[in-house]
Amino acid sequence: MPSPATAATTLFSLGAVKTWLGLEIAEHKLDELLVRIADAVSARIEQATGWMFVTRTVPETWDGNDRDVRYLRARPIASVTSVTVDGAVVDASRYVLDGRMGRVALISGTFGRGRGNCTAIVQAGFAAQDHASLPQDIVQAGLDYVKVVHDEKTSGAIAASSISIGPAQMVLKPGLPPGIQAVLKSWKDTRA
Repeated sequence: MPSPATAATTLFSLGAVKTWLGLEIAEHKLDELLVRIADAVSARIEQATGWMFVTRTVPETWDGNDRDVRYLRARPIASVTSVTVDGAVVDASRYVLDGRMGRVALISGTFGRGRGNCTAIVQAGFAAQDHASLPQDIVQAGLDYVKVVHDEKTSGAIAASSISIGPAQMVLKPGLPPGIQAVLKSWKDTRA
């Protein structure tokens, strides 16, 4: 039976995960679990930071507001496939892209007022899965995050601390290791 593949938007392939965990590539017993963990970790990293790391096509529709600038949710933007306002395609010579900020600025005209009347189809993200140009601190934090989840799931143990104060006792499950938290925080999308 062939191994399952990680989703196209997952930061790393199943092979990269298995290598990082020190597992045999030819051993398939945990493949399904590892794919689910890698997919979930990648989605969580993107959700926590506000960035798309693995390149993919992203359509976005918004309400026009008579302004000439739009910050798209997807970032960074590698390229724009199309921009439309009220169903009319905006020629590429009529807008400027700031891919890092996810900003499309019209040189002439505005994103005319209307409900759901503006669209953009963009290629968003840094690079393909496992590509060397993906931010390496994010890839490493992601692999470390996968290891934390893998170790918890396969050991059956839950890392916890217990605190007793008088008759009360509290069990605390620690969050992510500080190194992973620091990387995610450094990438947190603070754009308004």
